[in-house]
Amino acid sequence: MGRAAGVAITLAFAWLWLQWTHEAGHVLAGLATGAGIQRVVLDPLIFSRTDLSPNPRPLIACWGGPIIGSILGAGLPVAVSTVARRWRPVTHAVACAVLLGNGAYIGLGVIQPVGDAATLLALGTPRWLLAAFGLACFALAAPLYRVIIRPPIRWPTPAQTAVVACAALCLAIAGRLLFPG
Repeated sequence: MGRAAGVAITLAFAWLWLQWTHEAGHVLAGLATGAGIQRVVLDPLIFSRTDLSPNPRPLIACWGGPIIGSILGAGLPVAVSTVARRWRPVTHAVACAVLLGNGAYIGLGVIQPVGDAATLLALGTPRWLLAAFGLACFALAAPLYRVIIRPPIRWPTPAQTAVVACAALCLAIAGRLLFPG
């Protein structure tokens, strides 16, 4: 497998990982505030979401997705990289993508509110707070990005690409079968 395949597969895994950890954040925050989990959608062919009802603390449950999702989604890969140093380019790329994805999703809600950003605004969150969250995620992603691009660039090895491809396939199949749209 070539470099482009390694990068593409790593980004595909990162997208799925972002969705799983983001929705886990909504579920954890919802459970912590007494919400009922009606439905979680993690089908890779459609936009992921978590439906809560009743939802006594909707603002907390809504913020749980991007906040807990960013902490878990970036924190776990970075923790893995401290133990498995050869995986650092892959794990940091995943962590970076999770932070950039959550940051863009919420931060750009200032301009074009969709999904959680629209819900947060409807629940009274000020626009500046969405922007601040986005900027914070981008700032946290910057050092991870520098590790990835520092010469010499360390591309995923064929073995790493194969492992990441299997992990992505597992997340996609599990999402489709366990949490369909």
